[in-house]
Amino acid sequence: MPQLNNLNIQNFRLLRNLEIPQLGQINLIVGKNHAGKSTVLEALCIYDSLGSPLLLEKLLEKHDELEEITDGEGILSVENFFTNRSFPQNGEGIYIGNTDQTEYVSMKPTYFTLEKSVQESEDSFPRRVRKELEKVAIKSYEGVRQSLKINAKNYQLEKPMVASRFEPPGILQIWLDFQSYDRDNYQLGQLELQKTGLTLICGYIPTDFIPLNRLSAIWDDISLTHGQQVIEGLKLIEPKVEGLTFRKVNQNASVAERKPFLKLKGQEQLEPLRSYGDGIRRILQLFLYLVQAKGRFLLIDEFENGLHYTVQPKVWELIFKLAKDLNVQVFATTHSWDCITAFQQVSQNREEEAILFRLGRSVRTTNQGQVIARVYNKESLQRVTQADLEVR
Repeated sequence: MPQLNNLNIQNFRLLRNLEIPQLGQINLIVGKNHAGKSTVLEALCIYDSLGSPLLLEKLLEKHDELEEITDGEGILSVENFFTNRSFPQNGEGIYIGNTDQTEYVSMKPTYFTLEKSVQESEDSFPRRVRKELEKVAIKSYEGVRQSLKINAKNYQLEKPMVASRFEPPGILQIWLDFQSYDRDNYQLGQLELQKTGLTLICGYIPTDFIPLNRLSAIWDDISLTHGQQVIEGLKLIEPKVEGLTFRKVNQNASVAERKPFLKLKGQEQLEPLRSYGDGIRRILQLFLYLVQAKGRFLLIDEFENGLHYTVQPKVWELIFKLAKDLNVQVFATTHSWDCITAFQQVSQNREEEAILFRLGRSVRTTNQGQVIARVYNKESLQRVTQADLEVR
């Protein structure tokens, strides 16, 4: 995977025009509450998934941005993705990618109306034709609906593809709306993405715990090839661990759960992983997602969650090593000074480029109030931590 060497995010939520001139293989993001740290992770997830409509829907639902309509269903208002929750009057869209615009996902706003139904063949279902409006329409006008035009161009599209799906060559273009009463068009867009053969699941670790059925599915996928690397992570908490398995419990339930158990050196009986506390659960999530993210991104919200400060240097050390071996670019957020110092200490002894960037509000008259980034490389971060200067 070619890494993102820099980043530009435009018109996405509170990030009107964020430029980060330098990125590394391992990146740590700091800043006050509501500075945009998690927003950067969401933007990178959209980039990594080529603007997957399934992901966009989940992000809107995550933020309670479903608008109720009279029949009890909901409309996902795509305006919520934009700064000030409204489409720009100048027609500009959201841009997420590098500063020279060679690797990106863009989402441009548009409005449309639904015309009469057509049936393309005897075997197909009737489908209503969309008519895009040439000028920006008033969204409250009867019959007018919101939509996004999504263009994607990044490293994943370098694989051999059907040329007719790209116009111009190398750029994936999809036209989507997100309204529940027009699901046919939504599903068509999702199917187009799936036809490319790409894996659109983003390697995103939230602040809370990931469902066990998701973790067990990842373990099934990677246990034979990278299982030992996950075990090495678990050993940071319990050195006696030599095996991991997910076993079915509640066999009589309609849907049997699978929960993680540990095999310890010298013991025949398996131990429930949860009996070892939240730290080892967090470790399991980190390293399952890290090995699954091979060749792509790993995004970690609030890295320090569940991890005692004494174990954080060991976790960073293994993340640096595996990220290099698996060609993963890592982005993590933190509020913790212990996490920052552990990150800095480990980075000094590693050849991988490590970057910390701090998000904050500009006080300049030219862009007052906008979120901007201050970047620290290994050398400048070492000076800051040694002087005990506040960068959070």
